[in-house]
Amino acid sequence: MSCIRSNKKSLLLMVLIMISMFVCVMPVKADSTEVTTSDGWTYKNENGKNVIVRYSGKATDVVIPSDINGVSISEIHGRLDNDDSNEYVCIFDNPNSIKSITVSEGINTIGYYSFRGCNQVQNIIIPQSVKTIGKWALAGCGVTEMNIPDVTYISEGALSSNKIEKITLGKEALTIEDQAFVGAKALKQVIFLGSTPTLKSIDELKFNGELFGRIGEGFSYPTIIVPDAYVNQYKQLFNNNALSEHASYIVGAEAYKRGELPDSAKTKEQLADETFQKTMPALSKAKSSKKKGKTLVSLKWKKVNNAVGYKIYRSTKSNSGYKCVATVKKTKTVSWTDKKAKKKKTYYYRIRAYKKSGKSTIYSKYSLVKRVKTK
Repeated sequence: MSCIRSNKKSLLLMVLIMISMFVCVMPVKADSTEVTTSDGWTYKNENGKNVIVRYSGKATDVVIPSDINGVSISEIHGRLDNDDSNEYVCIFDNPNSIKSITVSEGINTIGYYSFRGCNQVQNIIIPQSVKTIGKWALAGCGVTEMNIPDVTYISEGALSSNKIEKITLGKEALTIEDQAFVGAKALKQVIFLGSTPTLKSIDELKFNGELFGRIGEGFSYPTIIVPDAYVNQYKQLFNNNALSEHASYIVGAEAYKRGELPDSAKTKEQLADETFQKTMPALSKAKSSKKKGKTLVSLKWKKVNNAVGYKIYRSTKSNSGYKCVATVKKTKTVSWTDKKAKKKKTYYYRIRAYKKSGKSTIYSKYSLVKRVKTK
């Protein structure tokens, strides 16, 4: 009997060991219960993904972890406001105190409302692993520049910030929802690094021309810099999606480096400077005379709009050798006399106007050459 009982005990022990081993190797499926750590991170499991939904810590330079006590985090998104069940808020309890945000490598989604309203944040670092930026995720942030070339999906309102000035994106295949940048009234430059993106309408409506914000009330369209090989494709894409205003601001990257801009992207001052540079002064008179035995050459020209002065050039050859012999610094003066000309000699004269643009001097074209044989 004792032998039988011993065998039963051994068998029972083996069964218990096998059960415990089976339980240990079985994956434990997390539920949607929120877990809050001692340093202020709150996360939960949603559809098999661990998601950070809140930070209640006191740090102002925040590093968002991709691992919390051995739990891998793949996403961040906002949460419903405790005081208003219909309103979503960002992950930070005190968004106005946040100065910088670094998202750790391994997180692939910055979801809806994640950093919305962090209007004092000066820097947001987004790693290569992030592929999606959700609705209104960075809306209202204080950053002036965003570099997100590896992101492949940008949702409605994702980068709606009234402070952002420059965005670099699109190294990989990219989808952008309508109004992704709406309200970004300070946006001056959008740089696409790859081929044309897919533009996705929202609410089953066609694009309404508000991809990069609205004209009026302080809004203006940014310069859109794209690879030179894709300029025409980008223009066609925008024109086909009711974004013709945007299309007129597109310029190739190499052309942009050379200082070339589409007219629509230039300031009034830039356009005025270019017009001035294309102006050719009219040298209307070049005449030799003598006064008290001295040889003189008198020049007259027509006033050039916006000129503050004129440069006078002289040579003894028609096609070369011109040197500046005088500068007329009075705006209203449109004549000059060469008192150093020698008698019985042939001279060639030309002029050009100049103006000031900031700290630079802008020159017009040269006038046509006037030939004078002195007396």
